[in-house]
Amino acid sequence: MLEDSEPQNSFEDKIDIIDAFLKNNPKIPPVSANTAKQNLSKEIKFDKEELMTETLAKVYVKQGKFKKALLSYKILSLKYPEKNSFFADQIKAIKDLQQK
Repeated sequence: MLEDSEPQNSFEDKIDIIDAFLKNNPKIPPVSANTAKQNLSKEIKFDKEELMTETLAKVYVKQGKFKKALLSYKILSLKYPEKNSFFADQIKAIKDLQQK
């Protein structure tokens, strides 16, 4: 059995640490009214493709949003090339649904 490089704290040691924390009763100070507010949503840039999931693609199909579903599966096939054949089958199925 391998030994950990850090010693294991006993249950009593952990309880003592928690008790010391509670005794100090730390508080987060409220933000003053003079503090400038920032809109962080404008500063954070992300690519919509990062949020693409199989679940979202399935939701698009169930909602009948076939163009979005096709785009979703195309993005997923690029994002996960190991599942490319599965996504190709899904794309074919969606195209068949569109023709009906």
